[in-house]
Amino acid sequence: MRLLNCKNMQMKEFFDSDIPSYAILSHTWGDDEVSYQDFRDGSYLEEGSGFTKIRGFCAKVSLDWGHLISWVWIDTCCIDKSSSAELSEAINSMFRWYRRSSMCFAYLSDVEYSGSLDDENLAFRYSRWHTRGWTLQELLAPRVMQFCDKSWNTIGDKYTLAGTIAEVTNIPIQFLRRGQSVHEATIAQRISWASARVTSRKEDMAYCLLGLLDINMPLLYGEGDKAFIRLQEELVRTTYDHTILAWGLNCPMPRISYPALPFPTCFANSPAAFRAWDPEITSIIGGKHYSQTNLGIYIDLRITKFENYKNMGLAFLDCGPVGRDPSQVVGLPLELHELPTGVVLATRAYSNAPFLVPLKSDCSRTPVYLPLKRWQPPSGLAFNVAIELAPFIDLGYYLADFFPTPSITYPSITNRAEDSLVFKDEVNCQRLFRLCHPSYTTILLFIEPTHSDLHPEIKAELRVAPTTRTLTSWHLLIEPDFDRVGFDELYKSVSWTLRGHLTSSNDWVYTGELSIDKDEIVALSSVV
Repeated sequence: MRLLNCKNMQMKEFFDSDIPSYAILSHTWGDDEVSYQDFRDGSYLEEGSGFTKIRGFCAKVSLDWGHLISWVWIDTCCIDKSSSAELSEAINSMFRWYRRSSMCFAYLSDVEYSGSLDDENLAFRYSRWHTRGWTLQELLAPRVMQFCDKSWNTIGDKYTLAGTIAEVTNIPIQFLRRGQSVHEATIAQRISWASARVTSRKEDMAYCLLGLLDINMPLLYGEGDKAFIRLQEELVRTTYDHTILAWGLNCPMPRISYPALPFPTCFANSPAAFRAWDPEITSIIGGKHYSQTNLGIYIDLRITKFENYKNMGLAFLDCGPVGRDPSQVVGLPLELHELPTGVVLATRAYSNAPFLVPLKSDCSRTPVYLPLKRWQPPSGLAFNVAIELAPFIDLGYYLADFFPTPSITYPSITNRAEDSLVFKDEVNCQRLFRLCHPSYTTILLFIEPTHSDLHPEIKAELRVAPTTRTLTSWHLLIEPDFDRVGFDELYKSVSWTLRGHLTSSNDWVYTGELSIDKDEIVALSSVV
């Protein structure tokens, strides 16, 4: 560990037990930060903001703690970033370095402290420091932390400001005041604290979480989003915590642009998938541990299969609101694919988030593989459908979820030629699609196969119904015993209106258009 002497501005390297007491800096980077090479060669501007910050930090430590601390650590100039080995060691050690510091100073360069933190003074709450990925561990790791404004005036410490910080960051106050170790929080909760933060490089969104998740892994800059996938792979090697599989819980499914909706893996693509995590969802230890293979994660899950949809199922994860309602667990919608070898692949049903369900007590555990790569089963594509959604798209509706899962193309709001729902499948069956809007009532689209001797070109009826229920398509259709999916009860519970038909344009392509106008949609939403 390379430290800077705050009195003579000389650097020295220390190892393990020889490391002296030191203060550490938490800050956001600017344009002219002083690197290790700059500091070693003296090739920096003393009047530049980067060196001014270093000098101000050293002066602050000497003034407040000079009788106890002579050394400081600053990430800009104390790491030789030209050495990949040193950079990797530093990033994997950083949480520990912040934890071991005698004092951490958080420098808020965009805050000018007026002497009061009343509600009128919003600068502290909206400081850029609260939005960066790296400052998350720098907030949680130190035992003692002091906040300073742009002129190094003391704003307060982490203990006295814990209430405000908790409101800004959504981190429960007990983790800020050290009443509870951060490593006692579930994996999903810890990741959720980073869900609204940003980093300059995609890979750093994973690397800044290493210490918080108590794991180590090599750095591979250039891998992009794969870094976060690799982070989760490392986690399943060391923990039994099903919350990592429950990403998307309470989150509306994101609008995904044309041409295709990606098929999900068992892992999330970014911390944003955990942004609405319920802190009362805790892990329930009780099953076998994960095992990673070339097919994916091998795991025993409690899975119930639907009698009328054999390739669909619901997994009951070992996590739930134990303190609030111990009878409920997180249900994970799955597609089940049995390969010729007898291996069962269980992929997340795309565009369907997990949801809370009562635990089915007689559900046995089934060994399955959760694929780590995007995988889609082969399809005969005997049923090719395109439905015009222009009235909904014009008002800002988007396709939120559906049952069952076809091979689907997502509608786009950017290309007018693609304002349609396009899906392909092997069979024509009852289907439910849920169209959502941030302000208007949710619209349910129900596709009911028909057989008409008078109109043999008509393949299905298109019916719509408004609803204020926020349940996903799966949740709306699964019957209480979880053995079947029931369209009949849903059909009876809401008022459906026939709005169009699917008609054949050739032997295997069917098209339709919903005959609903904008005024009617607005009227339906206004009534609710």
